[in-house]
Amino acid sequence: MNYIVCNLGRIIEICIKLNIKILSVFSFSLLNYNRSPEEIHFLFYLNLLVLINEDFFFKFIKDNKIKIKIIGNLSYVNDSYRKIIYDIEEKTKNFNKYPLER
Repeated sequence: MNYIVCNLGRIIEICIKLNIKILSVFSFSLLNYNRSPEEIHFLFYLNLLVLINEDFFFKFIKDNKIKIKIIGNLSYVNDSYRKIIYDIEEKTKNFNKYPLER
């Protein structure tokens, strides 16, 4: 898990250094629903771990004023996952230095 967060953090740091203002991160596709239920659960779990990782969020996202916007069809996502997404978007909605879209 830390590997994923560290790599995403490194990518964002490079974007900041290069003054790239918008980064889109592809993390899940409707095509992934063709996978086994175990694989789907694992992919959602990985995404959630990144979104709720306190070190990543509070030390990196907030310090760099990165706005997070989750895009795509969320009707396939359960209510608790949508709430986490909504909360993250709300916490970062006024950040304007670097918008991050997933």
